[in-house]
Amino acid sequence: MVDDNRDLEKQIIDDFIVLGHAVPVEMKDLRKSICAMGYSPTRGLVRLYPIPLRVRPKRWEMLKVPVERNKQDIRPESWKIQGSNDEFDELFKKIHHIDKVKDKNKKNIINLLLSKYKKDCIHSLNEQKESLGIIE
Repeated sequence: MVDDNRDLEKQIIDDFIVLGHAVPVEMKDLRKSICAMGYSPTRGLVRLYPIPLRVRPKRWEMLKVPVERNKQDIRPESWKIQGSNDEFDELFKKIHHIDKVKDKNKKNIINLLLSKYKKDCIHSLNEQKESLGIIE
């Protein structure tokens, strides 16, 4: 059940750095999409979905994306792209590629991520009720 105090309003994530994405999945209505995992300096680790297959952002791309909460997904790091139900075929127009992380900055970001989100095993993530992390 979703907490009524949870922030359900629409927002913009304008500093999403793509770290990777999952394999394509087929949704109930047979559309195919992927889920991206990334980092936002203002929000921490972020799960972003659904991303149409035609978009497939690359690792280290920085994106600006309008998002909203999914009332059925209580994970605080999960964000759904606005309009994903009614405008799925047009979602690619909402995902704006801002830049790409420069090679000289990647090591600093990786070290930051390890210092904040590194776990020794999946069991550690589960114990802390976290669904995203970096396994050592």
